[in-house]
Amino acid sequence: MTEGSVPCDILFLCKVLSPWTGEEEALRLKETARKERVRWEEIAFLANRANLAPALRVSLRARKLWPYTPVELRGYLDEVYSFNEHRNRLLLEELIEVSGLLNRAEIPPLLLEGAAALATGLFADPAVRFMWDLDVLVPAGKIRDAVHTLKEGGYFVPDGHLPLSSRRAAKLSLSSIVVSLIIVPTTRPPSPSSLRTFLLFSIS
Repeated sequence: MTEGSVPCDILFLCKVLSPWTGEEEALRLKETARKERVRWEEIAFLANRANLAPALRVSLRARKLWPYTPVELRGYLDEVYSFNEHRNRLLLEELIEVSGLLNRAEIPPLLLEGAAALATGLFADPAVRFMWDLDVLVPAGKIRDAVHTLKEGGYFVPDGHLPLSSRRAAKLSLSSIVVSLIIVPTTRPPSPSSLRTFLLFSIS
């Protein structure tokens, strides 16, 4: 079953997750779920594949679709959400620690993507975003110092990763937390517009 050329499962998931879904559309979603016209197994599969299970749980509850969601799926989404909430809390604590280590070594860290979102509280519920690691931008001339500083702080280079790779990045790990140090090229610095969404995070 499709709407135009887009499968209805994908459309349903997108409309549930989208912040631009209006009240009328939300009522239609609720009616579709109430009449059991939703292929929940496909919705769960799509959400899992895109790492959106925590966001799906939050959106289903916000749109009052939770009572129409199968009990087994609700249990699963609760478990994934709880896991991600705990993990993101640990990530934020580790981000503060990493930023402090780098700042004390006079290496200014610039937080990227999910790291910046966590530090700024971009999402009302920080558990909605699934994160693999913490991306931190450092000056090219400071990358070796940054790696050394984090190693001194208890981090290590995971197996299979060189401290300084051809991808101009270094990955270090502490338990299950991975920090990716990304180098700012000295020959072609990022434009101010490209840094608009980044956060200069400083902790003494």
